[in-house]
Amino acid sequence: MIAGKWHLGVGAERQYLPTHYGFDDYLGVPYSQDMCPCLACFPDRGPCHDTCWSWDVSCPLFSNLSIVEQPVDLTSLTQRLVQHAINFIDSPSPEPFFLYFPFHHVHHPQFASSKFHGGSERGVFGDSLEELDWGVGQVVGALARGGHLHNTIIWFTSDNGPSLTRHERGGSAGLLRCGKGTTWEGGIRVPSFVHWPDKVKRGRSMGLVSAMDVLPTLASLTGMDTSHLTLDGSDVTNLILNPYAESPRKYLPIYPEAPNPSVGPLAVTNGTYKAHFYTKGSDLSDADNYDPLCPARHKLTRHDPPLLYHLHHDPGESGIIEELTKWRQQHMNTTTWIQPRTRTVDPFAQPCCTDPSCDPFPACCDCPPTLTPPPPTPPQPPAANAIRDRSSRGHHHHHKKQQHDTRHSNALDVIVLGDMD
Repeated sequence: MIAGKWHLGVGAERQYLPTHYGFDDYLGVPYSQDMCPCLACFPDRGPCHDTCWSWDVSCPLFSNLSIVEQPVDLTSLTQRLVQHAINFIDSPSPEPFFLYFPFHHVHHPQFASSKFHGGSERGVFGDSLEELDWGVGQVVGALARGGHLHNTIIWFTSDNGPSLTRHERGGSAGLLRCGKGTTWEGGIRVPSFVHWPDKVKRGRSMGLVSAMDVLPTLASLTGMDTSHLTLDGSDVTNLILNPYAESPRKYLPIYPEAPNPSVGPLAVTNGTYKAHFYTKGSDLSDADNYDPLCPARHKLTRHDPPLLYHLHHDPGESGIIEELTKWRQQHMNTTTWIQPRTRTVDPFAQPCCTDPSCDPFPACCDCPPTLTPPPPTPPQPPAANAIRDRSSRGHHHHHKKQQHDTRHSNALDVIVLGDMD
């Protein structure tokens, strides 16, 4: 089941939505909330603090293949998605389950419900972040109440670095260079943690891991056969179970936002060293960024020899350039490129509650007033220490629930939380 932002296409026939790709159930908006007109982000129709795509249809809320609300009410969206996920977790079933929860937080424009609006010293970004924190806590709490926390893998991560062009509403890359839209560490290095009581040891790993490794790793842990698939990721199970183990991923190609086979990856890293064969700026890293290699005015630039950096210390030791160059060439020689399956030029492919051929378009796509959207589920007050000490609370509730749990004791549940873009 997926609850949240899909962001992998819709299609004129809605053929790219999740239920066509292995998910049994879907509730969510199929793309980021800035790809629609910004109507209201806070209670009492509080305005959104950012620019959005005012020329497209209002953001739709999908239930599987059907639009149930357009425009979606952002101020109650997180609560409804969280409740949908909880209902899924609480549904009686002897089978293991997979929940994918890509939150819309803290992507711009930030939004929040009345419970969190104005409550953070960090402004609207902090309000959005606190609502995200609450949502994760609610899902983990549901796992604990149902006695599933001890045998559920929780994998939390993000998809890219901060949007520096939005300053205080875009996050911070700290000491890392540049931000979103670039192949510098500020654009690609993100936090990630895995929680699995009695299996995952406490600790912090410096091993090389990519979001592409999530699928093969979970497949390995759950005994799924992926031999018929061509996967770009690596099974990093050993690294998850032991943070001091060596990562099986030896190299990671780092591509720009619009890759092409003639250029290939702009950079390659082995986790310790990183070689930039090309660099290219992005205004998502702020057009006024003091670093000349971050903004979009820094056009695609080839470096021969590549720029070499020691990711833990300082640039440079001899011999590494040849190794990374050889591996990059081998990678380019063995990579199969496919044509994009989605099109972005068809206006009638936009999800429309009425009819894409209606007039005046796109305003006529909003659901008629007679269609009553599902009432929002009021948020539950967050428990004390919502993130900390869930394991102990989970064991406490497990003893209460154990006699009613229909799941096999050796069943393995998997839940993935993420997308803080």
